[in-house]
Parts: sequence; C-alpha cells; structure tokens
Amino acid sequence: REQPGCRCGRCGCGRAGLRIPAKALICLILPLPLLFCRYYFGRIHVEDIIQVVRASIAQPNAGAVYNVCDDNPAPAHEVIAYACELLNHAVPPLVPIEEANLPPMALSFYSDNKRVHNDRIKEELGVTLHYPDYRAGIDQCHEYDEKFGSLYDSIAS
Repeated sequence: REQPGCRCGRCGCGRAGLRIPAKALICLILPLPLLFCRYYFGRIHVEDIIQVVRASIAQPNAGAVYNVCDDNPAPAHEVIAYACELLNHAVPPLVPIEEANLPPMALSFYSDNKRVHNDRIKEELGVTLHYPDYRAGIDQCHEYDEKFGSLYDSIAS
C-alpha cells in the first residue's frame, strides 16, 4: 500500500491490459504542455515488483515494510522528455504548475513531495533491480516495441 504523499508509478511492457506503448503515450501527451514542478515520483517496473514480492515470500519478516521503488525518483516532465527524445518527437513545452490553471483536485496531487529509499529491499531481501531507473524501463519498452511492434501502430492504422 502506498504511503500518504508517496506517488509510485508501475510500468512494464508486453502485458495485456497493463501496457501503454511508448508511442501511444507520447501521442496522447504531445498536444498537452508538460507541467514543470519539483515534485518527484518514484517508479517501479512490474518485473521488479515481482522479484521483490518473491524475495519477501522467500524471506518472511512479519511486520516489515518495504519501499518498492526505483533508485532514481524524477519529475514527470523529465521522464516524458526522455521518452520523446528516444522516439524522435519534439518535447512539449514546459508550463510552470502555478500557471497551469489546474482544478483543486489535480493541484492537490502535486501538493506533497516525499522521496523514499529502497535500501531495505536490497539489504534485507538481496534484490538487485533489473530496471533501476525510468531510463532503463523506458528503454526496455522501446526495445519491446521495436521487436514486436507497438500496439499503437495497429490501432493507428
């Protein structure tokens, strides 16, 4: 369960119903400006979630709480910019969050900023993340799309 104020994104490729191909994501985002804020998000690849759960089951520690996140929290605009560059798309313009005219509910999402450490999953469970940061996860999704084709390509045609 997420801690209050701790946002975590889960990513992974090739999973029916869970996969948003990089190309489709970029095409949905390109018409929108990117919000510039100093709010950092932790992300985690679905394959890394699985290995943490398996390690936790193999080494039960009643009451232990693990922060299941990558090693490099980053603002959302940096992640989108990286994906755009990888796909040779122009990076959308950055708009300061104060100028975005967000409704109160959306603005509340950005009102808290906590970074968590994942040291316990490494030290206690012996986990080495396959995708230690968003770049590795996006690269894997891009490689998957290149190898097997993007779901977006079949939808767009």
